[in-house]
Amino acid sequence: MHRQAARIRRRDERMPAIASLLGYAVVLVLLNVVPGWEVVPFLTPAAEHAVSLANLALIVMLVSRAIALVEPSPRLRAATRYAVALICLALVADLWTTFPFDFGSEPESWASATRLVLSGLFVLALIAGMRSAAGIVRGRTAPRLSASHA
Repeated sequence: MHRQAARIRRRDERMPAIASLLGYAVVLVLLNVVPGWEVVPFLTPAAEHAVSLANLALIVMLVSRAIALVEPSPRLRAATRYAVALICLALVADLWTTFPFDFGSEPESWASATRLVLSGLFVLALIAGMRSAAGIVRGRTAPRLSASHA
């Protein structure tokens, strides 16, 4: 009975990893192949470097999820989340400095809103990086916050 329960638990733990693997792969294809980031009307060619950083983050997550299917190590998961947080910090900093957006006739209002969103994303990436660094030190990932803890 315990073996069957353990097998079901392993299967249930692997399903989110498989789903995220597929999701990351789909986003990579949409971003780079069909239709590609070039068709987004408000992005300029200056977004190419930011897209490269986004690709790097997606590839790191894809590889980490594939490894997690074989060896579900909490420390490895925390390390890859830390790497992705650092890449996301670089991505947001790149978007802030190059600002590869063209909003057409209403540039000021959309530019302010975009900078506000980028500021929030930077803070979130910092928090994710700190939580992941703590997870590496502790040897486990930080617990997920649920509605019962809020």
